Amino acid sequence: GSCVLHRWFPGIEKFFTHLEHGFVYKDKYELLEWIQFLNANPEIRNEIARKSHRLAKEKFTMDCWVAQYLQIIKGII
Repeated sequence: GSCVLHRWFPGIEKFFTHLEHGFVYKDKYELLEWIQFLNANPEIRNEIARKSHRLAKEKFTMDCWVAQYLQIIKGII
């Protein structure tokens, strides 16, 4: 697996928890800092990679997307 780096966007906290499911950065300088930190701390990097993989398997499957899509459609009709 790999450790996820997320570019910040409004509402990202609804989907990912910073330092638990990956690292959130706002600009290229912050991204570089996180990359250097992760290279120096493989145990932290690997643990966060495991957690983010688990989250993806639980919440970001095709079945989850279809269920959310159907809720949107039901709300429109």
